Amino acid sequence: MKNFKCNKCDHTANEKGFCPKDGAELVEAKMNDTDSAVEKLLGRIREVVKEETEKTVKDLGLNDGPGKKIFGTGKDLSREERTQLVEKLLSDRDRATYESCEDEKAQKRFLAKARTAYFFKHLIQHQITHDQAHLEVVKALAEGTNADGGFLTPSEFRAQLVEDLKDKGFLRNFVTVIPMNSDSLELPTLLSGVQVSWGSENTTISTTTARFGNLTFAPKRLNTMIYTSRELVADAALNVVQLLVRLINEAIGREEDRVIVNGSGSGQPKGILQETLLGIDNANVDADLPDNIKKLPYRLGAPYRRNARWLINGKSLANVSALKDSQNNYLIGGLESKGVDATTLAGYPVHEQNDVPLDTLVFGDLSFYYLADREQVGVETTTEGAGTFEKHQVAIKVFERIDGKVAQTLAFRTLTNAGID
Repeated sequence: MKNFKCNKCDHTANEKGFCPKDGAELVEAKMNDTDSAVEKLLGRIREVVKEETEKTVKDLGLNDGPGKKIFGTGKDLSREERTQLVEKLLSDRDRATYESCEDEKAQKRFLAKARTAYFFKHLIQHQITHDQAHLEVVKALAEGTNADGGFLTPSEFRAQLVEDLKDKGFLRNFVTVIPMNSDSLELPTLLSGVQVSWGSENTTISTTTARFGNLTFAPKRLNTMIYTSRELVADAALNVVQLLVRLINEAIGREEDRVIVNGSGSGQPKGILQETLLGIDNANVDADLPDNIKKLPYRLGAPYRRNARWLINGKSLANVSALKDSQNNYLIGGLESKGVDATTLAGYPVHEQNDVPLDTLVFGDLSFYYLADREQVGVETTTEGAGTFEKHQVAIKVFERIDGKVAQTLAFRTLTNAGID
């Protein structure tokens, strides 16, 4: 046990372990190895650390007003209180950006992104420093925690995620997204409809039936992970953290696209091309390809054809763009324009999707693909696994739970063996 005395006067330690006269730090005087003395000193150290931590948090204004939830007291923060907390957390650089927003609506959009950014920033910094203050900020900004320790991210991140996926033209924008509020979801589907018939006086009316099927959805976990240096996180402004968020969005969007088109259905959603679909076999006859492309939309029933679009691999699209009909007109149009629906083939929108095989064209109404969405996004960080310790990095893992499958196979047709690979 170390006995301490003030290095400026003869005062010995007070109950906090500091000089009672002016708070000067005490210095070692002599050794005493009794266990009870060691425990006594450790107790004093814990008290000092606790008091100093509380003082720091109070100075930052995080334990009163909108920050009262930080230490687990009071009710859950309202949206307005969370907004006020984010305003307190803004760095000088981010505050300048916030104050330069042209109107109140723009400021609210900025604060929504800031809430996501500061959630990630404080979560990562807690992983690095183990400073409880960072974790308490995370708790205040998050919606809650899940069973395995990962935090459910702020609602703004979820909204931003979906918004970004749509803005970039991902398939989520066209399929039918069904929210899931539990671990399973069952939806009835119509396999065959009611038939009507004509009759004459005193004749028996023909009977009919409707056949129904059942779609069962069970959420599968979709993960993505991104690495960043600890130095970058420590110095990060909002725009740097938002960059990480954008990269995560893009990774999730690309994988969602892949499974919607070609997911195996085992441990992941079942894709459109995993179903048995009707269509045209081009048999690799190049001369037949232009005519078969023009015919394929009409192999689809009129109700499905109204909102149908093509899904074509980018390399295949390059070859299709050179095809002409018998009047020497190009089948494809709108290449000079930009936008998701600008390019058309045989009069219908084209969506470039590189998970479609090179020799296959898909045509159909994507709204008949159902994506069951658990509506939760979780996040975890580590500085110890996957080589992060050796490289002085932080790994950020984001995960969501979704399932998906075709609700009506009659809404899709394929042109196979197109010979355009």
